[in-house]
Amino acid sequence: AGLSISSSGLISGTPTASGTFNVTVTATDSTSASGSASFTWTVSGGSGGGFPSGYHRLVVANDSLCLDVYGNTGNSGAAIDQYTCNGQSNQQFQFVPTSGGYGEIQAQNSGQDVSVANSSTAQGTPDIVQQPVSGSAASQWLAQQQSDGSWQFKNQNSGLCLDVYGNGSNTGQQLDQWPCKNAPGTNQDFNVR
Repeated sequence: AGLSISSSGLISGTPTASGTFNVTVTATDSTSASGSASFTWTVSGGSGGGFPSGYHRLVVANDSLCLDVYGNTGNSGAAIDQYTCNGQSNQQFQFVPTSGGYGEIQAQNSGQDVSVANSSTAQGTPDIVQQPVSGSAASQWLAQQQSDGSWQFKNQNSGLCLDVYGNGSNTGQQLDQWPCKNAPGTNQDFNVR
């Protein structure tokens, strides 16, 4: 679950998944006497696994371009692309927790969600758009922190991750969904700025 417990009993780390986890702690003292205790940790959705609150730029780790609502429009169905970071509100996003660790990625300029068009489960099709807030599984993302502090977003409907199509570094490249790489520094990882 991304958590650990030290010999002094301190629980630390950042939860990477919600759920119920069985834990056994065994301790040995200086006389070699030992004892064990088992218990259960329940990790709930909370704030999206530690994702920072408020609006932020989401910078693609492998090319330093920003997640962007194409054309700075408020129109439903507008493409979500990557573009040179410019600080405009169409490049500011917030993660709004819903349930089970999932949440909605909302654009500041429109208040709409980053979503997979037509609830598609296909991989490798540039079909990431903004849609009005609806609670649809196609608009629900699990924010998963990588070892370098970047984030990947796994779609609830498809189980695929938000991805820059074709690993491209072109400005204006629309995003797609692709099997999760679970590795920092890729076209699926976003640094919060």
